[in-house]
Amino acid sequence: MRRRRWLLIGGAALALLACAFVFLFVIYGAVGAWMIRSKVLPKIERKLGRDVVIGDVEVRRGHAVLKNVVVRGPKSAPDQGLVRIERVEIDFAFWPSLFGEAEVSRARLDGLRVTARRDREGDNFSDVIDRLGRRGEDKDGASSGSGLGSMRPGVVEVSRGSFELQDRRAGVTILGTGISGGAEAGGQLHLELGDVAALSEYGPHARAQDVTITAEASAPRATAKVAVAGGEVFLWRGMTLTGVRGSASQGDQPGKFVIDFAGGYGGAQGELWAAEGWIEPDSARGSLTIKADRFTFDRIGSVLANTMVRDFQDTSVDASLNLDLDKGHLRYRGGVDLRGLSIFHPMLSAETVRDVTLTGEVAGSYDQRTRVLRLDKAEMTTRGVGYSLSGKVALAGGVEDDDQIRLFRGCKVAKAPEEMDARRLLEDFDHEVEMAPDVWETIRISPDNLSFTPLSSVSVHLLNSFMTTEDSAFYRHHGYITREFRTALIKNLEAGYFKYGASSITMQLVKNVLLHRDKTLARKLQELFLAWYIETKVDKDRLFEIYVNAIEYGPGLYGIKPATYQYFDKHPADLNPVEAAFFSTLLPKPKQRYKQFCTDKVFRSTQTKIQRILGLMHSRGRLTAEELAEAVETPLIFQPDKSGFCTKKYPEWGIR
Repeated sequence: MRRRRWLLIGGAALALLACAFVFLFVIYGAVGAWMIRSKVLPKIERKLGRDVVIGDVEVRRGHAVLKNVVVRGPKSAPDQGLVRIERVEIDFAFWPSLFGEAEVSRARLDGLRVTARRDREGDNFSDVIDRLGRRGEDKDGASSGSGLGSMRPGVVEVSRGSFELQDRRAGVTILGTGISGGAEAGGQLHLELGDVAALSEYGPHARAQDVTITAEASAPRATAKVAVAGGEVFLWRGMTLTGVRGSASQGDQPGKFVIDFAGGYGGAQGELWAAEGWIEPDSARGSLTIKADRFTFDRIGSVLANTMVRDFQDTSVDASLNLDLDKGHLRYRGGVDLRGLSIFHPMLSAETVRDVTLTGEVAGSYDQRTRVLRLDKAEMTTRGVGYSLSGKVALAGGVEDDDQIRLFRGCKVAKAPEEMDARRLLEDFDHEVEMAPDVWETIRISPDNLSFTPLSSVSVHLLNSFMTTEDSAFYRHHGYITREFRTALIKNLEAGYFKYGASSITMQLVKNVLLHRDKTLARKLQELFLAWYIETKVDKDRLFEIYVNAIEYGPGLYGIKPATYQYFDKHPADLNPVEAAFFSTLLPKPKQRYKQFCTDKVFRSTQTKIQRILGLMHSRGRLTAEELAEAVETPLIFQPDKSGFCTKKYPEWGIR
């Protein structure tokens, strides 16, 4: 009997052990998975205000594994969500869990990816941060700092983490990969980022391969710090800030970070600039001062190797820039002192420009709402001449009003070289012209020259034709048309050569009479300045008179009187609208288009241009309807080549 009793007791014990085994290894796991999905998950969703989707759930004694966790919500891409985690491992207290208590000690997040978005309508993350920051009880009565009671892990570890923050309001995207580290319930945070990149819609971007984030909430005053080493900032092509190191750390006030960075340029050794200031991300306020103490350019020779800068060791610079941010409105001001600069580029000048000294100050602003960058002033001095610039540009998606840029405002000429003195144009003067390649002759711009024609004796149709094709606003502007000059300059710089002229009649006069014909930026700027200058001294009619008597109309054919007699055997006063329009088609390649006269065959393209010019003259009130109708029916007839010039110079053209 006793033996049977012990057998029964032993059997019952084995049965209990078997039940316990089944519970622990079969039922416990299933119940645990059910508890996570039906009890824990809804509480997390209420706390975050987001839908949370979990793929597989595995629960063992004191351990749970969650796979393919996705946190979704408003303004998140459907295929991405705000947060995605490939694998979450959770350690929790086993015995309390048998009674429905989840005391989590550790959570390990592997393959974490955060995708944050912000645009003008809002973002997909601010409310989550706000909810996680609330203290007190949630709707289930669970109390703690997070509102999740004992489910809040004592330690959170992250591996293989990454993030993407796209801020469409600012036009900036920040990417981070290789995140590892963790946080403790007491408030200690330590994260290391293997690679971080900041991209912008405007061109400049940055990258850092060693970023560390630390925070301590348990101290008397919460602290946080972002440290960077090995950073690079790409400002524009060929200009890169390298060796960037420093930190942004939380200051005396909550949410305010003190900034302290330094670095060099293009891989140069040592620190060449430093940036100090503060920023409050939440209020979008901040102030930053960037200083570059004087250094010589040979320290950044690798950056300047393929640029127009020469003699690096003789050039030095000292500069500073202050940035003040206030709720999306950025103001900047700074100064520069550049000494001993030597530069050369065939588009700039035919010779090296040496020993340039430039000092001055700049100030302006950038409005994030309108995305307009303004230059309020740039007051510069070089070689004793002062310059004052201002302007603005609307970046991609920005809004800009249609202000007209004005040049030479408040400017006057104190002294001009004798050969550039505009007053000499008021009197008779000699003008050198190229009759053949490298063969120069002098013609006299004077009534004493039988080839000279006063403006009053030139057909009004010719003057109207030139204004229609070359400079419609000739009698209204002050030597140049700012918008056309700006547009042409930008297109030429983009093309890498001078493809577009945008020259007014006055600028063409300057080019032909006062300057050499080198196509360089320096020459173009000289044209611009001299055009303004001579218009302050010489009236429009005199300028137009010089123009028609000085420009070339064919090979070695200078002045309107020789040209009209050569082509049509007429005095300039007797030109009809069709003949006047023809002279406009010769520019700017009169030598090439002279072939029409020698062969007595008008190009089809020339006929088309003549009809277009006549139509424009009529639409602009320079030709009456009756004159237009008559001109359309008037053929263009050249006179025979009496001079024999064509036969002598161009026999290959098959001269008539």
